Amino acid sequence: MYGFHVLKYMFFQLMVFLLLAIFLFRMKFQIRLNLLDLLIIFRPVYLMLLYFVSGNYSTVFENIDILIYLTLFYFLLQQFLVNEDNKDNNRFLTIMITSLVIICFLESFYGILQYFNIDPFHPCGYRSCESNVIGTFGSENAMGGFLAAGIPLALYFTFIQDKRTIKYLIMTGIGMMLLTLALTISRGAWIAFVGGLLFLGFPGIVRTGKSNFSNKILRIFMILLLVLIAIVLLVGIYQINAESSIGRIFIWKISLGMVKDYPLLGVGYGNYGYQYLNYQEQFFNNLTNMVYQDKAAGLKEAHSEIM
Repeated sequence: MYGFHVLKYMFFQLMVFLLLAIFLFRMKFQIRLNLLDLLIIFRPVYLMLLYFVSGNYSTVFENIDILIYLTLFYFLLQQFLVNEDNKDNNRFLTIMITSLVIICFLESFYGILQYFNIDPFHPCGYRSCESNVIGTFGSENAMGGFLAAGIPLALYFTFIQDKRTIKYLIMTGIGMMLLTLALTISRGAWIAFVGGLLFLGFPGIVRTGKSNFSNKILRIFMILLLVLIAIVLLVGIYQINAESSIGRIFIWKISLGMVKDYPLLGVGYGNYGYQYLNYQEQFFNNLTNMVYQDKAAGLKEAHSEIM
């Protein structure tokens, strides 16, 4: 889980970065920037600018390598997707998607075995925070996140298949992945899964809406229906693990103090951990907040917070 955060892997990370750079820039390519591309570029550039503006970011260059690496990797994948006529690229994507889908199926099967306390890799038992369904990741959230990313790939793999037998096998595997995703009790994974599907299907949803819902009243009704569905989903996600959800809200309340004090520049890249303890102390100075005393913790990084 933490390979890129350990210094001994820095050499490996640097080599992967250089190989991706060489592979990307040896190709003839044309970058087409859309809003998502600009947001991805903005992230590392913004942090670099903050180095010269705020003293909180004096160590930014010790941590920014991962962001630059991911940005480069993103453009490499984009280049594969743009060159649809390139047979080698399409073959590479097919192999990659096939491999990931097979791994997702295996992880799902292993996760279901773990739910029934059948775990060949941990014969003496393994107890996680909220669920035993951790796969080979060691964390239910990491397991759920991997499946959330893999299910759309499996759906795509279903659509490109011609043989019914293979389609049925993949659909069975998708059902197993959805079951395992539910057993992880990971709210973040479900949010990622639903949000990812909406993101991928957004162009189709817009086209369908324009062609089938030309009546304004009907459009308003559909929007209200979607809002209602979103509210139901949020309540459902909250109820999956209510105690943990309350703990997450507690974390947000503390972090809100940081947002108020540093609304634009932030507390500094990598500084969240020790600042959290300071703001948690201030939070508990208000005796009305003592109802959250059993949720107190020392966090190293922000949890589910876009801010």
